Amino acid sequence: MHKLAKEIVATKCRLNLPEVRAEFNGEVVVLHKAGLVRFDSAVVEAQHLKTIVPDLYAQRAGHRLLVEIYVTHACDELKRIELKNQGIAAIEIDLSRLLRNSSRSDVEEAVLEKAGRHWLFHPKIDAEVEAMRTRHQAKLDVQRLRFEKEVTDCLQRYELGWVLISDAQ
Repeated sequence: MHKLAKEIVATKCRLNLPEVRAEFNGEVVVLHKAGLVRFDSAVVEAQHLKTIVPDLYAQRAGHRLLVEIYVTHACDELKRIELKNQGIAAIEIDLSRLLRNSSRSDVEEAVLEKAGRHWLFHPKIDAEVEAMRTRHQAKLDVQRLRFEKEVTDCLQRYELGWVLISDAQ
């Protein structure tokens, strides 16, 4: 099934891709909607990357995508790190629940459109999450400065009160 899935993507040169969505601290930004993408080319087990051999390496108008097919085991953390180190968007298509005796057309439909899929890495997601983190930290810094000013003002009023009381006695 793994081999067939790779062959289907390489032959059809298209895939439904998941939504490109960044989330941080309750904030959500959708960068691209989910949808069908057609590729100019798709190579099975491309050997030109230095530290990793993805199941598929696809290109479209200068954009690159790595595709992993999950049939018996999902990408582990080490492979995720290697994918991220490439700096190329990567998805995983989950065929683990597909019956092993499924017809070619069922496998094709699952691989190209229906099977679960998620981003293992996407540089735009990482960049947006970092921007969200930066904005969040800026808000926290403003709140901290306001709080520190309120405490300083309160202490000054308190000290002034003691001075006035001392002077009155």
